[in-house]
Amino acid sequence: MALDILQAIPSDSGTYTCTVSNPAGTAKSSFVINITPKENLLTATQHEGAIEKLKALEDRKKRKPETVEECFAEAPKFVRPLRNVNVVENGLVHLEASLIPVNDPDLRVEWISGASGAPLKNGE
Repeated sequence: MALDILQAIPSDSGTYTCTVSNPAGTAKSSFVINITPKENLLTATQHEGAIEKLKALEDRKKRKPETVEECFAEAPKFVRPLRNVNVVENGLVHLEASLIPVNDPDLRVEWISGASGAPLKNGE
């Protein structure tokens, strides 16, 4: 499970929370993202056509996985929790956590923004 902020800006800074739940229970992990402003921000693209490649990769992630016919009665647990991040403005923030149970079709993930306190939507 991962959270990516492709072009971080200072207003993205804050304490974020990831909540994972299934019928057996809930787990939470909080972390801080600190974005340091750049003095001279370049806004021109460095890689023409890169956005199309990123969209193609994201579309692959949206495909539904094959059906898993297992019954899970285990509450979610962070095996590898999320860590605090310091990034320079316009940099990439990539946070990744490992959870159990794996392949749980009932697992629900919610990211809470540190900037607004509101849940993040996929692709935001």
